[in-house]
Amino acid sequence: MLYIVAFILSFFGLILIQIHEKYNTTTTLYLNQLGTFFIYAAIGSVAVHLICNISTQIALGVQSLIE
Repeated sequence: MLYIVAFILSFFGLILIQIHEKYNTTTTLYLNQLGTFFIYAAIGSVAVHLICNISTQIALGVQSLIE
């Protein structure tokens, strides 16, 4: 579910950036910044999810070694 939301956020962010590049006005500059924020939010959420999964696997591996 997280990956689907991240994909939608990044796709919507790319659309906003393309709107700014097509019309290139001051108003669309805010759309560009919003689109960039959406892309960074999507990348960040997936990265945090992967880091949490990896650290959980490491912790489970260490626990199994201890027991």
